[in-house]
Amino acid sequence: MNDDGDALDAIRARYARRDAALPADRYDASKADVRARVAERQRATTALLAAHGLQSLRGLDAMAIGCGAGVNLAELLARGAEPARLVGNDLIGARLDGAR
Repeated sequence: MNDDGDALDAIRARYARRDAALPADRYDASKADVRARVAERQRATTALLAAHGLQSLRGLDAMAIGCGAGVNLAELLARGAEPARLVGNDLIGARLDGAR
């Protein structure tokens, strides 16, 4: 296998070990700590957009790297991103299926 293929295999193996070590409810929106993390990310995103004079993502290209099942993509859509200008990227195919 080439170096790129070896590197991707190594990354996928790390993802698998990480997933096995994390609790299954790590991203469960019914948990208070998860809701707090989401709220903090949303506040930070709002502040970042405002600092650049943006109130909406309409008309902009946007990408979520490591998009997982697409939760952040949905937030970008809620901020006005247009589906045709929004891209999600993840190394795990099953996660991309969920994001679609």
